[in-house]
Amino acid sequence: LLDITERRELENQLLQSQRIDAIGKLTGGLAHDFNNLLAAILSGLGLLERHAEFDGQAKQVLELTRRSAKQGAELVNRMLAFSRRQTLRPQAVRLAALGDTMNGLVAPVLGGLIRFDWLVDDTVWPAHVDSSQLELALMNLVFNARDAMPSGGTIIVEAQNRTLGSAAEDISAGDYVVVTVKD
Repeated sequence: LLDITERRELENQLLQSQRIDAIGKLTGGLAHDFNNLLAAILSGLGLLERHAEFDGQAKQVLELTRRSAKQGAELVNRMLAFSRRQTLRPQAVRLAALGDTMNGLVAPVLGGLIRFDWLVDDTVWPAHVDSSQLELALMNLVFNARDAMPSGGTIIVEAQNRTLGSAAEDISAGDYVVVTVKD
């Protein structure tokens, strides 16, 4: 009985690994195609800037479009990193400073009905993380929260320091930063 249970567990782990691999390949292909579209958009914007005259408002729209396309390119790079299962590069990241970056990434896609509050202050310890992967994980949580609020609302990201005196489940004792996304 134990052998059958163990075998089924191994089969489930293999299936899960194959699913993750397939998602990675799909993500990589989509990201590559999307990157090509963004390159064409950025190229077109560059041509417009060089060969056309714009008034102040049109220049602002052009700059906003360029910034949005560059943010899209950053998102594509994160997707490509995920699809390649890129090696993590953890470093000390001040989460309070990450708020502006996150606001710039998510604000354009939240719409007018949803407010985004980054409530992380300088008392929160630096987190030892791969910043790109943290941003991607947070964006996914924020987008899930957005989808759960079709009538609007507020998405709140908070962080707090936590010290574990003894190991808990798969977490070693030590100092941690706990990040919470609420909708």
